[in-house]
Amino acid sequence: MSLPRPRPLARPASLLACLGAVGVAGCGGSSSSFTSQADSICKSYNAKITALGQPSSASGIPGYLDQVTPLIQQGTTKLAALTPPSGKTTQFQQWIATLQQEVSITQRAQAAAHSGGINQAAAIIQQNSSLNSQGKTQAKGLGLTECAK
Repeated sequence: MSLPRPRPLARPASLLACLGAVGVAGCGGSSSSFTSQADSICKSYNAKITALGQPSSASGIPGYLDQVTPLIQQGTTKLAALTPPSGKTTQFQQWIATLQQEVSITQRAQAAAHSGGINQAAAIIQQNSSLNSQGKTQAKGLGLTECAK
């Protein structure tokens, strides 16, 4: 059985997803500063998630989700702490809400995998597909190239 891989944050959010060790933007951050910080976060966390590799068997799914879920949560938290440029606050909040939905889905999949429901976990992760597309579109609308991958 092949488990679909949770997308890296905002790629995958979102997971799940997008994120790194970048400082938080100050109040009224400039558009270029916001874009640079958000894309840096996404690039960092996307790399961390990709480095995990996919589980080679169903028995590896719970452990994989144990590793990827905190990364998606951390990335989303760091992105949510950024201050978008004025005029993009609503778009930003909608994007963060999409990423938070992806975190929730990943957590549900993790719980299902640990209770022996590997097929259920895979079905739950499939729900991320439409959120993945939505998150990419929202990131593009904010001018975020790394987060839209």
